[in-house]
Amino acid sequence: MVLSTLEVLFGSKIVDYLIVVFTGGDELTEDEETIDNYLDGCPEFLMKLLVACDKRQVVFDNKTKDDATKKKQNQELLKLVEMVRKHTNNIPYTEAMYLKIKMEKNIRIFTDAQEKIFAQRDLAEEKLHEADERRHRAEMNDVLAQLDNQHRAEMEAQMAKGHGCNIL
Repeated sequence: MVLSTLEVLFGSKIVDYLIVVFTGGDELTEDEETIDNYLDGCPEFLMKLLVACDKRQVVFDNKTKDDATKKKQNQELLKLVEMVRKHTNNIPYTEAMYLKIKMEKNIRIFTDAQEKIFAQRDLAEEKLHEADERRHRAEMNDVLAQLDNQHRAEMEAQMAKGHGCNIL
């Protein structure tokens, strides 16, 4: 749900730029828990989000006053930002990129819809052609039956007049 919402809002490429920031790291430390242990029981949507962004995550403490801890956490975040930059060839995520992705998606949707319409049209034409063939065959059979009846009537009339062939 979260991932699909992000993709709807920002386009599918947003996951290439995502870094998940967890706060409250000091609470984990107080409970003698690690982020990995915490994530073992996390909701499925969070795991999908982490997998989608190649598990780029960082944990920040809310209450720490320790400058070394703050510096370490900031360095971890900057390291992840650098990873994102390398992964995206240093191309920033911009509105133009979002609009391009959205346009490409709309084109795919339009193309898919167009293909469905063409397939439905082709099927309708095929059914119409089959119906025309059945009608044509029925008309031909009617004509042949009429000709056969006429021919039979003419033969019977000739036989009745005695114009038939006598074999000796």
